[in-house]
Amino acid sequence: MNARKKTLTKQDRYLKASAIEITTRVGCSVSCVYCPQKKLSIEYAKHSNILELKMDVFKTCLDKIPPYVHIVFGGMSEPFLNPECIEMILYAAGKKRGIGVTTTLVGIKPSDMRIIKNVNFEFFYLHLPGDQKAENIQINDEYLRLLGEILESNISACYISHGKQLHPKLQRLLKGKRIIRPPMISRSGNI
Repeated sequence: MNARKKTLTKQDRYLKASAIEITTRVGCSVSCVYCPQKKLSIEYAKHSNILELKMDVFKTCLDKIPPYVHIVFGGMSEPFLNPECIEMILYAAGKKRGIGVTTTLVGIKPSDMRIIKNVNFEFFYLHLPGDQKAENIQINDEYLRLLGEILESNISACYISHGKQLHPKLQRLLKGKRIIRPPMISRSGNI
Protein backbone atom coordinates (compact mmCIF):
# COMPACT_ATOMS: atom_id res chain seq x y z
CA MET A 1 0.00 0.00 0.00
CA ASN A 2 1.37 3.39 -1.00
CA ALA A 3 0.44 6.04 1.53
CA ARG A 4 0.69 9.64 0.37
CA LYS A 5 1.95 12.31 2.73
CA LYS A 6 -0.59 15.03 3.36
CA THR A 7 0.76 18.55 2.95
CA LEU A 8 -0.30 20.65 5.92
CA THR A 9 -1.26 24.29 5.54
CA LYS A 10 0.04 26.86 8.02
CA GLN A 11 -3.31 26.79 9.79
CA ASP A 12 -3.26 22.97 9.97
CA ARG A 13 0.22 23.08 11.51
CA TYR A 14 -0.93 25.67 14.02
CA LEU A 15 -3.94 23.60 15.03
CA LYS A 16 -1.67 20.63 15.70
CA ALA A 17 0.77 22.73 17.75
CA SER A 18 0.71 23.88 21.33
CA ALA A 19 -0.28 27.50 21.81
CA ILE A 20 -0.79 30.06 24.54
CA GLU A 21 -3.16 32.96 24.13
CA ILE A 22 -1.93 36.36 25.29
CA THR A 23 -4.43 39.00 26.42
CA THR A 24 -2.49 42.25 26.21
CA ARG A 25 -4.98 44.27 28.26
CA VAL A 26 -8.13 43.95 30.34
CA GLY A 27 -11.05 45.91 28.96
CA CYS A 28 -11.85 46.36 25.31
CA SER A 29 -13.38 49.46 23.73
CA VAL A 30 -14.82 47.43 20.86
CA SER A 31 -17.43 46.05 23.28
CA CYS A 32 -19.00 43.51 20.92
CA VAL A 33 -22.53 42.74 22.10
CA TYR A 34 -21.68 39.06 22.57
CA CYS A 35 -18.49 39.67 24.60
CA PRO A 36 -18.74 39.97 28.41
CA GLN A 37 -16.34 42.92 28.77
CA LYS A 38 -18.20 44.52 31.66
CA LYS A 39 -18.41 41.25 33.61
CA LEU A 40 -14.76 40.47 32.89
CA SER A 41 -13.58 43.92 34.01
CA ILE A 42 -15.60 43.77 37.23
CA GLU A 43 -14.24 40.33 38.15
CA TYR A 44 -10.68 41.19 37.19
CA ALA A 45 -10.73 44.40 39.27
CA LYS A 46 -11.36 42.26 42.36
CA HIS A 47 -7.89 40.72 41.90
CA SER A 48 -5.67 43.34 40.28
CA ASN A 49 -5.47 46.95 39.18
CA ILE A 50 -2.95 46.23 36.40
CA LEU A 51 -4.83 46.63 33.13
CA GLU A 52 -2.07 46.26 30.52
CA LEU A 53 0.63 43.69 29.96
CA LYS A 54 3.98 45.48 30.01
CA MET A 55 6.77 44.61 27.61
CA ASP A 56 9.23 43.61 30.33
CA VAL A 57 6.68 41.19 31.84
CA PHE A 58 5.90 39.80 28.37
CA LYS A 59 9.62 39.17 27.70
CA THR A 60 10.06 37.42 31.06
CA CYS A 61 7.05 35.19 30.43
CA LEU A 62 7.89 34.44 26.79
CA ASP A 63 11.43 33.46 27.68
CA LYS A 64 10.03 30.83 30.08
CA ILE A 65 7.59 29.30 27.58
CA PRO A 66 8.98 26.32 25.63
CA PRO A 67 10.07 27.33 22.10
CA TYR A 68 7.60 24.99 20.36
CA VAL A 69 4.61 26.81 21.89
CA HIS A 70 2.97 29.27 19.51
CA ILE A 71 2.06 32.74 20.78
CA VAL A 72 -1.45 33.99 19.99
CA PHE A 73 -2.31 37.64 20.53
CA GLY A 74 -6.03 37.95 21.15
CA GLY A 75 -7.83 36.68 24.20
CA MET A 76 -10.64 38.64 25.72
CA SER A 77 -9.60 42.00 24.30
CA GLU A 78 -8.37 43.68 21.15
CA PRO A 79 -4.58 43.16 21.36
CA PHE A 80 -3.64 46.43 19.63
CA LEU A 81 -5.30 48.51 22.35
CA ASN A 82 -2.06 47.88 24.24
CA PRO A 83 0.47 50.33 22.74
CA GLU A 84 3.28 47.79 23.29
CA CYS A 85 1.60 45.00 21.30
CA ILE A 86 3.63 45.66 18.14
CA GLU A 87 6.85 45.47 20.14
CA MET A 88 5.65 42.18 21.70
CA ILE A 89 4.90 40.71 18.26
CA LEU A 90 8.33 41.74 16.98
CA TYR A 91 10.04 40.29 20.06
CA ALA A 92 8.21 36.97 19.61
CA ALA A 93 9.06 36.97 15.88
CA GLY A 94 12.71 37.62 16.73
CA LYS A 95 12.62 34.54 18.96
CA LYS A 96 11.36 32.53 15.95
CA ARG A 97 7.98 31.85 17.58
CA GLY A 98 4.89 30.85 15.66
CA ILE A 99 2.61 33.87 15.97
CA GLY A 100 -1.12 34.24 15.57
CA VAL A 101 -3.30 37.33 15.91
CA THR A 102 -7.02 37.81 16.34
CA THR A 103 -7.88 41.46 15.75
CA THR A 104 -10.46 44.01 14.69
CA LEU A 105 -7.67 46.49 13.80
CA VAL A 106 -8.94 48.84 16.50
CA GLY A 107 -5.93 50.47 18.15
CA ILE A 108 -3.38 49.81 15.43
CA LYS A 109 -1.77 52.79 13.71
CA PRO A 110 -0.76 52.97 10.03
CA SER A 111 2.91 53.13 11.10
CA ASP A 112 2.40 49.89 13.08
CA MET A 113 0.87 48.21 10.06
CA ARG A 114 3.92 49.01 7.96
CA ILE A 115 6.07 47.35 10.65
CA ILE A 116 4.09 44.11 11.03
CA LYS A 117 3.05 43.51 7.43
CA ASN A 118 6.27 41.54 6.89
CA VAL A 119 5.90 39.33 9.99
CA ASN A 120 5.40 35.70 9.02
CA PHE A 121 2.18 35.04 10.96
CA GLU A 122 0.90 31.50 11.42
CA PHE A 123 -2.53 33.08 11.17
CA PHE A 124 -4.04 36.56 11.19
CA TYR A 125 -7.76 36.47 11.95
CA LEU A 126 -9.37 39.76 11.03
CA HIS A 127 -12.75 40.22 12.71
CA LEU A 128 -14.75 42.52 10.44
CA PRO A 129 -17.90 44.39 11.43
CA GLY A 130 -21.12 42.92 10.12
CA ASP A 131 -24.39 44.48 9.08
CA GLN A 132 -25.99 43.87 12.51
CA LYS A 133 -23.76 46.43 14.28
CA ALA A 134 -22.76 43.89 16.94
CA GLU A 135 -19.24 45.35 17.03
CA ASN A 136 -18.30 48.90 18.02
CA ILE A 137 -15.85 49.46 15.16
CA GLN A 138 -15.76 52.90 13.60
CA ILE A 139 -15.60 52.56 9.81
CA ASN A 140 -13.73 55.76 8.95
CA ASP A 141 -11.02 56.65 6.42
CA GLU A 142 -8.22 55.46 8.72
CA TYR A 143 -9.89 52.06 9.25
CA LEU A 144 -10.42 51.67 5.50
CA ARG A 145 -6.75 52.55 4.86
CA LEU A 146 -5.61 49.96 7.44
CA LEU A 147 -7.83 47.32 5.90
CA GLY A 148 -6.47 48.23 2.46
CA GLU A 149 -2.92 47.79 3.74
CA ILE A 150 -3.80 44.30 5.01
CA LEU A 151 -5.29 43.42 1.63
CA GLU A 152 -2.16 44.63 -0.19
CA SER A 153 0.36 43.12 2.26
CA ASN A 154 1.99 39.71 2.55
CA ILE A 155 -0.30 38.93 5.49
CA SER A 156 -2.53 36.01 4.63
CA ALA A 157 -5.55 37.15 6.60
CA CYS A 158 -8.58 35.05 7.39
CA TYR A 159 -11.70 37.25 7.37
CA ILE A 160 -14.45 36.65 9.92
CA SER A 161 -17.74 38.49 10.30
CA HIS A 162 -21.02 37.96 12.12
CA GLY A 163 -24.26 38.80 10.41
CA LYS A 164 -25.65 38.04 6.99
CA GLN A 165 -23.39 40.55 5.27
CA LEU A 166 -20.40 42.72 5.94
CA HIS A 167 -20.89 46.30 7.01
CA PRO A 168 -22.05 48.11 3.83
CA LYS A 169 -18.87 50.25 3.67
CA LEU A 170 -16.73 47.09 3.46
CA GLN A 171 -18.62 45.05 0.89
CA ARG A 172 -16.97 46.50 -2.24
CA LEU A 173 -13.46 46.49 -0.72
CA LEU A 174 -13.69 42.80 0.22
CA LYS A 175 -15.62 41.61 -2.82
CA GLY A 176 -14.37 38.19 -3.85
CA LYS A 177 -12.71 37.47 -0.48
CA ARG A 178 -13.81 34.44 1.46
CA ILE A 179 -15.56 35.59 4.63
CA ILE A 180 -16.18 33.08 7.40
CA ARG A 181 -19.55 33.78 9.03
CA PRO A 182 -19.79 31.94 12.35
CA PRO A 183 -22.97 32.43 14.35
CA MET A 184 -22.79 34.78 17.30
CA ILE A 185 -22.19 32.78 20.43
CA SER A 186 -23.35 34.09 23.75
CA ARG A 187 -20.40 34.51 26.09
CA SER A 188 -21.56 34.71 29.70
CA GLY A 189 -25.17 35.13 28.65
CA ASN A 190 -24.67 38.42 26.79
CA ILE A 191 -27.03 37.54 23.92
